[in-house]
Amino acid sequence: MLSQRLAKSTCLASRIPGNGELLKEVEEARSLFISSMEALKSGSPEIGLAPEKDADLLPWIDKAAELAGAYEKVIDAFVLELAARPSQEKLETIYGMSLPLLTALNDTVERLEAKHEDGHLIRRGLAPALNVAGRQRMLSQKMSKELCMLAFGYKARETRAHLMGTIALFESSHESLKRGLTPMKLNDSDATAISSQLALVERHWQELGKIFVRVRDGGDPTEEDVRTVASGSNALLAELNRAVEMYEAIDIPRAGEAEK
Repeated sequence: MLSQRLAKSTCLASRIPGNGELLKEVEEARSLFISSMEALKSGSPEIGLAPEKDADLLPWIDKAAELAGAYEKVIDAFVLELAARPSQEKLETIYGMSLPLLTALNDTVERLEAKHEDGHLIRRGLAPALNVAGRQRMLSQKMSKELCMLAFGYKARETRAHLMGTIALFESSHESLKRGLTPMKLNDSDATAISSQLALVERHWQELGKIFVRVRDGGDPTEEDVRTVASGSNALLAELNRAVEMYEAIDIPRAGEAEK
């Protein structure tokens, strides 16, 4: 998510110069991205993450870390020029690097998920649900990044095609999360709370999605659209994050419970 949030916030900060909240978002996303990459491999007591020692996973983390390091340097160069409104060329570089980095991180996530898919360590179905719910946060930022780059006129056909795929995956993933609640056999309290949160996410998306769908279908994003997305994508992200936190808070099942 943070890889796409950085690309989105840098683009919007250039498109809406002088917006202090966007400048703050760039800095906060940059700081969290760096610390998260370090925690992924070395662990972090603050977030309860142990150092990764699995020999099968380390090469994938190393590859993602290498791409992340190069990405950070480009972001740093952008931040240094924020006051002077960085060139579109730098934005295009960030945009171009954000997708390979996302792919490398996704490969790592899939392998982490596979370690828990048998239901012995956590509730059966929870690892995929956490992955998809977390991916929804990323997709909300990715589509905002793509819309912003379309506002700059960057590779309209290619970028619009990416936006089309992002929207389709976001919508299908939301439906899969709703369908996946029953198979997890949650208690009534957890099931009701998550279902209500997913409904709230859907209401946010119905409003914001009108802009994305119109641009997906060939419309040019207006300056008002860009400003609405700048604030609306963060509101949607906040609700998506609450959904992830709810999944994270689900109790680990007692021995044998996942098999019932």
